[in-house]
Amino acid sequence: MKMKKLYVSDLDGTLLNTSGVVSEFSRNTINDLIAKGLNFSIATARTAATANGILAGLDIKEPVILMNGMAIYDLKNKRYIKQHNFTCAQRDAILDIIETKKVPAFVYTIQNEELICYTYEDEKLTPEMKYFKDERVVKFNKRFEVIENYNYLKKFEVIYFTLLGKFDDLSDVKLAIDEVENVDTLLYLDVYTDDWILEVHIAGVDKGTATKELRESTGADEMLVFVDNTNDIPMMNEADYSYAVENSKENVKLIADEIIGNNDEDAVAKKLLKLIK
Repeated sequence: MKMKKLYVSDLDGTLLNTSGVVSEFSRNTINDLIAKGLNFSIATARTAATANGILAGLDIKEPVILMNGMAIYDLKNKRYIKQHNFTCAQRDAILDIIETKKVPAFVYTIQNEELICYTYEDEKLTPEMKYFKDERVVKFNKRFEVIENYNYLKKFEVIYFTLLGKFDDLSDVKLAIDEVENVDTLLYLDVYTDDWILEVHIAGVDKGTATKELRESTGADEMLVFVDNTNDIPMMNEADYSYAVENSKENVKLIADEIIGNNDEDAVAKKLLKLIK
């Protein structure tokens, strides 16, 4: 009996080129391979709003992993299959921290199958966050709602927090949030800029746990992943084999099973062509 293989790729810095898009070559190549039976999915820190736009034209049939594992999403039917929200106590503690410290944050909720991002008005955002917001509104028509006080969000289920800014500023916030029980934080350098990103989500869920769930739900016997950044390490640990693009972080390259070309050379698509014969 033929083994079922599942191939999962990160987006930014991996499948996407430095312009943040899937090249025509990569799109056509992967679509041809999917038509021939390739089981292909995505695991990204991005949300459904941006992933839907970026992946338009790719005929992905498998569910995809969003927000670093916090949600598993059906691209075809635009439906959340699974999501991991904070408890009320966790949500309230984090909201209290960002409100007390007066730091702007993007706070994500899922309401009626739509992801909504709440944040301050533009004047209170860091330059990094304003750019992040404006780009997503223009490119992907992503929904942002303005609030005056983060305590307003204590009536909603919250799935994710994202903050952008300078390392020293975000390190201080991270230390405070790390005191909240069963919550994980990840502080890392953005692929495209010199900005730092702080992501906050419930503990015990990441790209690793999500890819494990995806593997089990699809019945795959083997899972191979394409990666570039620190937040990909959990899914590398779950995979049978990992490919790091040449532009990956050094700590990622050190533990990858194989180094391939860079993300501007269609490295993922070209490797898939060699693997799927």
